[in-house]
Amino acid sequence: MIALMDERLRETGKKVFIIGAGAIGIPLAAALAIHGREVVLVSARAGAKRMNFDASVRFGGEAEMVGVRIEQVPLAELRELTGTVVIAIKAHANDAVAAALASRKVRGELVVMQNGLGVERPFLSCGFDTVLRSVLYVTSQTLPDGSVEFRQIASCPLGVVAGDASRLAGCLESLTTPAFSFKEHPQIEAEVWMKTVVNAVFNSICPLLEVDNGVFARDAEAVAVARQIVAECVALAKDLGILLDEDEVMEKILAISAGSEGVMISTLQDIRAGRETEIENLNLELARIGAAATPPHELPITGSLGRLVLLKSRLKAATHSSPVP
Repeated sequence: MIALMDERLRETGKKVFIIGAGAIGIPLAAALAIHGREVVLVSARAGAKRMNFDASVRFGGEAEMVGVRIEQVPLAELRELTGTVVIAIKAHANDAVAAALASRKVRGELVVMQNGLGVERPFLSCGFDTVLRSVLYVTSQTLPDGSVEFRQIASCPLGVVAGDASRLAGCLESLTTPAFSFKEHPQIEAEVWMKTVVNAVFNSICPLLEVDNGVFARDAEAVAVARQIVAECVALAKDLGILLDEDEVMEKILAISAGSEGVMISTLQDIRAGRETEIENLNLELARIGAAATPPHELPITGSLGRLVLLKSRLKAATHSSPVP
């Protein structure tokens, strides 16, 4: 997996700041570091310390873990970020991180690398001049020892939400490696909707059933429920002028499922750890958009499953915070 250093990119000196040292941030940082890119992991957590650590990532089902040394810096220590800034935290922290970045000099594009609808709004509201959006077609999970299992299902679309479109090509060049690749997408909003519908299926059904992502490749009843969610969401998208093909969305769900047997969806990992989930930017955001449409568009299955996931996560978080008798 360790390829030769990309000398031309190394010589440009363009730095990549990745905010979020989780199941996306760590493999992205590792892939960049392996290929000679200058990369810094940035922690937005209170009390975070500057440190160097050895990240261990298994890329694409390879037998061997790849180990690479990565620098991590607290956001509180940075006054200026010159280069590409990748947002790879959970979306519920976006407001706080956008405000923290707004008080610093950010000289470069922001790449929002998260699931869900509307996750870029806090950064747009803070006035960042160039905001890009990536749609992630990967599976990734952090193992108990801190290592990460990462697999890319398809090259991740990257497009311009707002600002200087001429920066897109350079950003693609800075971020793309064989292990974690990106491609330009001129219709990023439609792709975001497509992936959000896919996530609304995986991130609700899998956590509620407590099963891995492969369930749709092996269980017809799970596929039937998935198709109901997809039908609701595709109809809503059509009402809003976003054309999605129901069969194409289902094909993508089945392809992802077939390629991720045994992989646990991030929402289930978050629930088990007592963390907040992304469900409010997925099923619940879709239901909110439907309710606000004119005329209103009901998503009874999508919304109900989302509310159950939110309830399950809150109940599990309560047990994590309760003192042990």
